[in-house]
Amino acid sequence: MPDLWEKLKHDRDFLTGQASPDIENTPFTATEQSEVSGHLRQIKNNLNNIPELTSAQVSEIGIRLEHLEEASERVGRKDWLMMFNGAIASLILSDLLPPQIAEHIIVMAIQGLAHLFGIGGLPHLLTGD
Repeated sequence: MPDLWEKLKHDRDFLTGQASPDIENTPFTATEQSEVSGHLRQIKNNLNNIPELTSAQVSEIGIRLEHLEEASERVGRKDWLMMFNGAIASLILSDLLPPQIAEHIIVMAIQGLAHLFGIGGLPHLLTGD
């Protein structure tokens, strides 16, 4: 049985930027930038399969994800994480993104990117083990 408390802590750490105390606001390496870009593109592609979203919503979310992809090349990792959180929050607040879809995007980001912030491996619940 997965440890749901550990999953909750893992998710909270990612969303609040409470990564490993050893992690600094260093730039992403070229390999990490590629990883961020690829994962954001994967999230963007998955949006097309969500029937609750209109094409206008998918387009606007895609634009925000593209801005995040570009930002990964010029800002530090902690700053980027705050930008990611702000982008998702603004989409919810502007009523462009239903909270349940935002949760889906956040889980996908946690699954693919949390290790870049010193949070460690995926929680058992997300890996399907």
